[in-house]
Amino acid sequence: IWDLNMSFVSLRSLRAEKLSVDTRKLLHEYLGSNGLDNEACKMEALAVLYDGVDGEQSSYDERKRKGIKSDLQYTYGECVFSSFGQILQAAEVSEGDVFCDLGSGTGKAVLAAALVCNVRRSYGYELLDDIYQLSIDRLNLFEEYLRPHSDCKTQILLEKADFLQTDWSDATVLYIAGTCFSKEFLESLRFKLESMPSGTRLIMVSKPFNSPLYPLWKTITAEMSWTETDILIYKKI
Repeated sequence: IWDLNMSFVSLRSLRAEKLSVDTRKLLHEYLGSNGLDNEACKMEALAVLYDGVDGEQSSYDERKRKGIKSDLQYTYGECVFSSFGQILQAAEVSEGDVFCDLGSGTGKAVLAAALVCNVRRSYGYELLDDIYQLSIDRLNLFEEYLRPHSDCKTQILLEKADFLQTDWSDATVLYIAGTCFSKEFLESLRFKLESMPSGTRLIMVSKPFNSPLYPLWKTITAEMSWTETDILIYKKI
């Protein structure tokens, strides 16, 4: 009997295995002729790490399979390494920080904060199975290839979980790519966000967060996977 669910699992596994083999070859070639001694080289190395990874398609396929394709809350988009450094710099992310990505997708922002800023801890939560597995695959390759060639000491964690039900109270920098989040969904985050310590930086992609406890600190424009958009950075008073 043909098990459709098993066929999806097997196909994803085969694709992931081939992608990892290809990526290992690319990383070996890149690191053979480049160091990781500046931000530009680190971002290039991360781009090599994610070469061929299509988080948007993976998310779409899973949402279609699970019958939640029309739920805009799950619409997927992600950062572009060439401009994510600007976001980290604008938010003044540094080694003493704890970076948390609420809806971490394939893990790009989490790994970038770790490699580029060497933050104390970098972690993220993702609910969809397929892109979460992609993030774990990339994290394993990161640990195998990029960390040994860099000064990165960051503790990294990628967890499959609903971030509404998790504890991220230790974060000093929160990143939310919530362009398609509803007003009601953002409202459900309000209590946790407003309970964060003074000085917490909140990076919102294109969607404002209106709270008297989070005055707007900076606004920049950055390229994302779908278009250029406003990045709104708040700092808790």
